[in-house]
Amino acid sequence: MGGQRLAALVAFLSVAIAGAHPFASFDGHGPRAASDPQNFVRVISPHLNPLDLTVALRSARKGDLAAGIGSASYLARGHWTMLPSSPLPPRMGAAELWTGKQLFVWGGFTKQQIYEQTIPRSYGRSPGGALYSPYTRSWSLLPPSPLAPRTDIAAVWTGKIAVLWGGDRETFGHGSLRVYGDGAAYSPTEHRWRTLPPAPISARLASAVLWTGSRVVVISGLTRPGGLLLNGAAFDPSTWKWSRMPQLLIDHRGLLVSADFVWTGKRLVAFLEYQITTRLTKDSFSLSAYGPVAELRPGATSWTFLRPAPEWVSTLGATTIWTGSRILVVDATACLPGEKCPGQDDADTVNVFDPTTDSWSRWPPNAVASDAGPVVWTGRALYAMNETMSSSQDNLALGDGVAYDPSSQKWLAVPKIPCSSPGGPTLLWTGESVLYFGLAGAQNWTNCGAILVPSPHP
Repeated sequence: MGGQRLAALVAFLSVAIAGAHPFASFDGHGPRAASDPQNFVRVISPHLNPLDLTVALRSARKGDLAAGIGSASYLARGHWTMLPSSPLPPRMGAAELWTGKQLFVWGGFTKQQIYEQTIPRSYGRSPGGALYSPYTRSWSLLPPSPLAPRTDIAAVWTGKIAVLWGGDRETFGHGSLRVYGDGAAYSPTEHRWRTLPPAPISARLASAVLWTGSRVVVISGLTRPGGLLLNGAAFDPSTWKWSRMPQLLIDHRGLLVSADFVWTGKRLVAFLEYQITTRLTKDSFSLSAYGPVAELRPGATSWTFLRPAPEWVSTLGATTIWTGSRILVVDATACLPGEKCPGQDDADTVNVFDPTTDSWSRWPPNAVASDAGPVVWTGRALYAMNETMSSSQDNLALGDGVAYDPSSQKWLAVPKIPCSSPGGPTLLWTGESVLYFGLAGAQNWTNCGAILVPSPHP
């Protein structure tokens, strides 16, 4: 799979999940939301000796530093420390998760596979994945997985196991695409894989996936490029069984081009975007967007549609994030698939949805956030990294970062990631630091990892 195709798939589907709640019972009670700082696992900066853990924790929790953990100013005064070399070949499209203690990486595709136009049988198995521990600054290989090599995997951390499902495998240059409908779970404590039972939904790639506190929800996805689905299933790790979810109906008046899902701890919210084609004359037509918003509440057997998103809001290709009180819609494109919008394809700000009042607002515009690559929510601030070559008037470079704190309503510059031409990365919040893992070098791929270490001085 080429980088353009991967970008297109990511543009169709993104999911943000924070919070915890039994999905099947929907009884309105569940564990603390992940946006609550008390629920974050504190991870020590990688330059520290393990013997310094206690001292570092006490220091980080004192005074202004503890009061500002995760804030925009906290990130702005940090500095990047490079990770040691990874034992894995450089790759894109891998499943990357934070387990509370370690970075989990599995799957994806390498540059060599694109040139060879094949996927070696050994790839994705040994070594198909690895774990990185900031505590010891060390990597360890995962045992062989029962899953075939793949990318575009639905992956989520439950608090105990990493659950992977679906995905695809393409023979580059031959147009051959195989879509998977199987899955497996990896337990770091047991250091072993376990195959998931068959799911009651069809095989698909790039599904939205989220953890509710008791269920893994897999919803939507693609059967092929352009074939977007809206059904889903929930997996219960305690019983090792799947169950079907209520169907979200497709509006056939237009072409469904985007579907994003967010779990708020109380409801599952869906943001859909349709491309509506209106015939003007025999040889001409116009395109417009329609953005339904729906929710699935505890105990409900069907989805409820809310007011559609206003015309100035686009969710196409966006990353959606739950902050604990609002849903952020970041880095959407205002250009529909059937349109040509050179230089005008990105939304100019972060749009904000309040599910309690069913209302929208927006943050002040920012050049990085409006054309961001990866983003991450720290519990107090949004961090966004520039992953595209920007025009000279933006005065931006690859790897530049910004952070926005809703309490101060200001964007602050964050130190640039020390990777040459960073691309295809994942940003993860560890509870204390932003962890970056991706590629460096536009031509010759190399792994590049770094962690944003907080400064002890405000």
